[in-house]
Amino acid sequence: MRGCVIDYLAGREETVKNILASIRSLLTSEQLTLEDVIAIIDRIEEDPLCIPHITKAEKTEKLNQLRKALSKLTDLEAEE
Repeated sequence: MRGCVIDYLAGREETVKNILASIRSLLTSEQLTLEDVIAIIDRIEEDPLCIPHITKAEKTEKLNQLRKALSKLTDLEAEE
């Protein structure tokens, strides 16, 4: 999952939709919890050596988009 997020930040072909599908799969198979996923995203945001060629502001913006999409995903699953 960390690799998918890093690819997304680096501007590779990874999309939020693809990342959410990967996260959903990991959550469904109980390999990770939602708290684990959030912790991974937080660590990526805080690590200055993770994708050093993009600005902190850009990294934060993209990760916030991912967090927002993740929040919507968990809200939808809670309704089911």
